[in-house]
Amino acid sequence: MKEFMRLRAGVVVGTAQAQQPMPAVAGDDEWRECTPQQIERWRQGWPYIPSPDGDGVVEQGKPTQTLIEEVMAEVNGRIAASDWTQLADSPLSEEARGDWAAYRQLLREVPQQALYPSVVEWPEPPTS
Repeated sequence: MKEFMRLRAGVVVGTAQAQQPMPAVAGDDEWRECTPQQIERWRQGWPYIPSPDGDGVVEQGKPTQTLIEEVMAEVNGRIAASDWTQLADSPLSEEARGDWAAYRQLLREVPQQALYPSVVEWPEPPTS
């Protein structure tokens, strides 16, 4: 029985076992053969990416929990840096304050992004 990791946009999103290579899948997904040890480490939080030779997967970066901690520290820092925008005595107009509130909400929603924490699409802060 062979082990496989399913990758979407270069990030592992699942695993499977099969006798033969896994069939092609639609979209950005692809199957890569791997070892049982790689699957176990992935389950423990280690990220994997496609190997440069295109045949398998290689361990990449930091464990998932470390990535989560780093991303959430950045989220919290960006929210804290914009706290002043929500104060009643801030110099911003109501419209600008609303724009900043929406930005802050997008930051709070970062953990719901599809490839979080491996890939984060950071919202742009308002220009006002």
